Amino acid sequence: MKNNPKKPEIFFLSRRLLFTVALLIVTATFFPSGMWAQTAEIFMENAGEEIVAGNQLEVGVFISTQVEKINAIEGKVTFDAKKLYPEGVKTGDSIVGQWIENPKFSSEGEITFKGAFSGGFQGERGKLFSIFFIGQEAGEVVINSRDIKVYTHDGKGTELAISPGNLVLMIKKAESKEEPNEHIGNVYDDDKEPPENFQPQLGRQSDIFDGQWFVVFSAEDKNSGISHYEIKESQDWDTGEDGWHRVEKGPYLLADQSLRSYAFIKAVDQAGNEKLAVIEPEKKIQIPGKVLIYVISTLAVIVLLYLMVRGRPSIK
Repeated sequence: MKNNPKKPEIFFLSRRLLFTVALLIVTATFFPSGMWAQTAEIFMENAGEEIVAGNQLEVGVFISTQVEKINAIEGKVTFDAKKLYPEGVKTGDSIVGQWIENPKFSSEGEITFKGAFSGGFQGERGKLFSIFFIGQEAGEVVINSRDIKVYTHDGKGTELAISPGNLVLMIKKAESKEEPNEHIGNVYDDDKEPPENFQPQLGRQSDIFDGQWFVVFSAEDKNSGISHYEIKESQDWDTGEDGWHRVEKGPYLLADQSLRSYAFIKAVDQAGNEKLAVIEPEKKIQIPGKVLIYVISTLAVIVLLYLMVRGRPSIK
C-alpha cells in the first residue's frame, strides 16, 4: 500500500480555509459593513426639554468624525414648514472657519449650507450651527439632514462616507390660551456685539477676474454669525449711507482698477451689528508740478488783489 504524500497538505489547507470562513462570519455578525464605510455622522439635538406649540425651540446640528480629519462640508436640513416656522440660524459658535454658503432658508422647509474648516476638524461633537423654530402645530415632526457631502483633509478633496441623521420632535399643545409664549422679539435680540476685527487683502491673480485687482475678506462673529458684507469705493474718505454694495462673500472685483480709491468693507452680523475695515489707496492722486505751480500762483494773485482792494480808503 502506497502512502499519499499530499494528505497532510490538504488537511492543513482545509483547516486554514475553515478558519478564514469562520473569521468572516464573526466579522460580518459583530462588525456591520456600515461601521467600516461610514466614518462621519451628522446628528441633531433639541436644546430644550418640552416643546409647546407657539413657543421657540433651538435645534443644534453637529458632526462627528473620529477616524478621518475633514476640511469641508455641504448639505441640506429639511423640515415640515407647516409644523415648524423658521425664525433664524446662528453660526457664532460653529467649528466652521469659513462659510462658502451661509446656512439659509433656500426654500420652504429647507436650509442649505456649505463651509470649510480652518486647519481641518476631527472630533465627536463639532457644532455646525443652530436653527431656531416656532412650533406651529401639536404632534410629531421630523427634521432630516440630506445630500450631505464631507471631504477629507488630504489635499485631494476626497469625499468621505457619512451617515445622515434626523431628529424626531413631539410638539405639545398649549394647555390654555393664557400659557406664556416664549417667543419674544427677534432671535438675534441678545446680540449686541459687532463682529471681530478683520483685515481685507488686496490681490491679483491670472485665474481670478482675468487678472484684475480684487479684495478678499472674511470676518467672524461669536454670537449670531456673519450675515453679509457691504462694500464701497471712494476717492475720498466717505463712509456715508450712499454707494454701498451688498455681497455674501469675497473675493470682490474692484471698480477702480487704478487703485486710487479707498475700499470700505463692512462685516454685518445677523443682528445688524457692523465692523468696518478699510484698504487705503495704493496710488495717491498726484497733481502735476506745472499745474500745482499754476494753482498756487493764481491763489497768490487773488489774495494780493483782495488785500489791495481792502486797503484802499473808501470815497464818500
